[in-house]
Amino acid sequence: MSTKIYNGMKFKSNLSVLELNNIYKEMRNKLIPTAQQQYFKLNACMLENIYLYVKTGVWLSPFSLDIDKMDVTGMTPNDISAFTINICTDLIKCMSTSERRFENFSFFTKYANKKNKSTVKKDIEIIESPFTNAIDLDFNVSLSILPIQDKILAIPYASNNIFLEIITSNNYFDEYGYWDNTDKDENVSVEEWKQREQDWNKALYGIGIPAENGFTINFFDNTPLRNVRTMFKVNEHLAPYFTSNEELAYKVAKEIYMQNITKKIKKESPEISAYKLIIRAKRYCAEHDNEIKELSKEYLPKLNLAKDFENQNMIYYFNANTDWYIKNNKL
Repeated sequence: MSTKIYNGMKFKSNLSVLELNNIYKEMRNKLIPTAQQQYFKLNACMLENIYLYVKTGVWLSPFSLDIDKMDVTGMTPNDISAFTINICTDLIKCMSTSERRFENFSFFTKYANKKNKSTVKKDIEIIESPFTNAIDLDFNVSLSILPIQDKILAIPYASNNIFLEIITSNNYFDEYGYWDNTDKDENVSVEEWKQREQDWNKALYGIGIPAENGFTINFFDNTPLRNVRTMFKVNEHLAPYFTSNEELAYKVAKEIYMQNITKKIKKESPEISAYKLIIRAKRYCAEHDNEIKELSKEYLPKLNLAKDFENQNMIYYFNANTDWYIKNNKL
């Protein structure tokens, strides 16, 4: 059986349970505010994209959401904020599972436009494909502890590299990876590489499952975001991550321009492949950037993202009976 422990680590010294617990607390105290910041970034990205869609009808989000199935027309800034928080929370909940798909947008009818609420179906698959996003939505962070004679080995787990960096960048560990499916690490001697092989064979006895050979520390509990949920105000906590109104107007104009050019090329060359179609349309847009900038001037007056959310209420939320609730509390 091939062994591949690319991110294996070794504690620099043996530790008591108390010392290990203190290290856990130290890491967790760094992870939680970082997770909060990541959540703010996610909310800011989603909020500004829903805002753009409401204002211009253009969906620019990196998330594979079927926005046409969401009844967001006519939403107020307060509605958008509530809708955004639920989407972001459910996205992260989805990422905590292996399927990475929404099967039921449970809050969909709660925040649908009231005039159409009776016609909205309760069960609707919003995400048609796995996420293709620029922000890491996986908040799962853990560390497997594997004690052997005179050593304590460890394997960190975090898809989000920002979280992984917090766990691995400290003075408690030495890098101690091992693999046998390709050449060894050139910075490690043959003797040490052989020792690493022996150590990991002891640490992962049997079929190599960490949970069967040690114990795992979960830095966040099993309810997504329970550790990082807190009160926040849009203009104070999300606005720092907003795109400028000028850039948003440009992005909208570019998307519309791109769609029109794509249709034109497709009409002129019906047999063109999808790849060549995109390449040609992108090249055309690059060559006519001044026209896109001119078009963006038509959309700029519609957009005032920070101003529209200036008087937004403080928003906080809590978990009860596995349902998510939103509550607005005036300052």
